[in-house]
Amino acid sequence: MSKAPKRSKKIAGLLSQSQALQRKMKTVVRTELAAKKKTALRKAATGTSLVVGAYDVKRAISIMKNPSASEEDIRSLPSRYIVQHPNCPPHLWWMIADKDSATAKSSPAWSRYAQEDPERWSKAERLTEDFGTELGARKARLFAADCAMHVLHIFEKYYPADDGPRRAIDAARKFADDRISASELDAAYNVASTSEYKLSHDKFYKSVRYAAGAASSACLRNASQAYHWASLQASNATDNSNDELQWQRMRKKEYAQGAPMYSRIGRKASTKSKK
Repeated sequence: MSKAPKRSKKIAGLLSQSQALQRKMKTVVRTELAAKKKTALRKAATGTSLVVGAYDVKRAISIMKNPSASEEDIRSLPSRYIVQHPNCPPHLWWMIADKDSATAKSSPAWSRYAQEDPERWSKAERLTEDFGTELGARKARLFAADCAMHVLHIFEKYYPADDGPRRAIDAARKFADDRISASELDAAYNVASTSEYKLSHDKFYKSVRYAAGAASSACLRNASQAYHWASLQASNATDNSNDELQWQRMRKKEYAQGAPMYSRIGRKASTKSKK
């Protein structure tokens, strides 16, 4: 009679160990999938991959091969592919040129647009160069956060309970003043990117997702990339990108002239902090 209970206990112990192992394996699989997802999101945000939101590589390639693709489809691509598209509208090309003249210069349309309006092209080159040389990494980061903050209301109007993008902007400002670590900045980026990723099939995709993307872009490790991508996505988030670009130029000029900067939402940064 004593052997039966012992066998039952042994079987129960083996079963418990098996269940624990299965749980552990599931955790490992989930962790690996989450890591792959984060890597894909980061590549999409930094323009190193053709994967953008709901679009996979095949979708993006089909857009690039379609000479009559719509502006909405073209806008869904990273900027370095947007300017390469044969049907890229002039106003969209110039919008990117104002943010990143080097990317625009690499496109086939550069020689034509630059010859048609050499003064405007010279200004686009000067804007890009001046920002990098005069403002520096800290101001570039804070400017990126400002661009994202300026369109954050578009996202929060529809998703007031999701504070991921707002926390990302706050993290970008804190990182600019060395008040959080790089790993904390990455964590904020991942949270905001998740909010952006969830909107891939949302009916408010065009504006709301770009607003979330601007927030996550402000958390990119490279300050120059943060500036370019946050400002570009903020422009895409609004119905009138020209008005948004005008606001950005005005804010950038204020930074260059030494206007107070906001390292934290609602609080001015110290004038003694690093430039």
